[in-house]
Amino acid sequence: MVENSIYAIDLSSRVQRRIREDDTGFQQALGLDYYSKLNTEYRDVATVIFQPYLVRLDNYARFPAHFDDDDDWEFIPRICNLNLHLTDERWLNLKLGHMEIPYGPEVPINSNGTLRQFLHPQNFGMKADWGFSLNGTLDPIQYEFALTRGSGIEFNSGRDPFAVSGRVGNAIDAESYYGFNSFGISFFRGDVLTRTGAKIQRSRVGLDGQYYHGPMGVVAEVSAGQNDDTDVVNTLVELNYVNRRETIFLYNQVRLLRLKAAGGWNESDALRIGVRYTPDNRWALSSELTQELNAFGNLRTETLLFFQLRYRL
Repeated sequence: MVENSIYAIDLSSRVQRRIREDDTGFQQALGLDYYSKLNTEYRDVATVIFQPYLVRLDNYARFPAHFDDDDDWEFIPRICNLNLHLTDERWLNLKLGHMEIPYGPEVPINSNGTLRQFLHPQNFGMKADWGFSLNGTLDPIQYEFALTRGSGIEFNSGRDPFAVSGRVGNAIDAESYYGFNSFGISFFRGDVLTRTGAKIQRSRVGLDGQYYHGPMGVVAEVSAGQNDDTDVVNTLVELNYVNRRETIFLYNQVRLLRLKAAGGWNESDALRIGVRYTPDNRWALSSELTQELNAFGNLRTETLLFFQLRYRL
C-alpha cells in the first residue's frame, strides 16, 4: 500500500463588526488540513480527508449552533472522512465519516473556512454531518446519496435524529470558461436537532448551477420544502468575477428566504458583497459586507462587516 499525501497547518483570524450595534467580535481558528490517496501498484484504493480544528470565539454575535455562547472554545471536525473506491473507474465509492451534506453548490464549490458561504446553515441548521454516502461519476453524471446522523458537528443520538440527502449533476468541468460549469438537482429529508436540542422535520428539493463567461460567473440555488408544517422557499443568486491571475475574487450575493406563516409569507432578505485576495497559495485576505434588508418576525436588521486573514503553512 502506497500513500500520497499533502497537508497544511491552517491558521485564521476573523473580525465581525456589527455597525448598528457598534460592537466587535473575533474568531480564531487553528487546524490541520490533511489529504491523502491510498493506492496499490494497480489502482487508487481510498481517499482520506482529515480536518480537525480548534476554534475560539470572543464576543462573536450570531455564533454557529455548535457553540454554547459568543465566548467559547470548540473542537470542530470540519471534513473528516474516508472515501473507499469500490471500482477502478470510481463510479462507485463508499464514504464514511463527517461529510458535507451533498446538496446544492456546496458540492462543486469548497467554501470551508471562508467568508463566502451558501445556504446550508439556513436550509438544514448544519453544513456537515456524521454518516456515510454512496458516490461516484458515471460520465457525464456525478452523484452522491447520504444517510447521516442529523445532529451536525456532534454525534448526538438523543431524540433519534436522522437525515437523508443527495445530489445528481453533471461531472464538473473545471476548465469551462464559457457555459455551464455545473448544474444539479438535490433533495434532503430529515429529523434534525436544533440549537436547543429540539427536533425539527425538514424536507427540501433544490436546483443549483454555475454559468461562466470568461472571468464572470453566476451561481444560483433555489430550494423549496417544509420545516414541520411550515412551507419554505430559499433562493440565492451570486454574481462573481476573478482576475486573470486568479489573485482577486469578487462576489455579490442576494439571499431571499421565505417562511409561510399564518398571516402570509414571512421574509428574510440580505445582500452580501465580498472580496478575497490570494497573492499565493499560503495567504488569503478576505472581507464581506452583509446588509440585511428585512428579518423574520420582529428581529432588527443589521449591517455586518467581516474581515479574515488566513495563512496555510
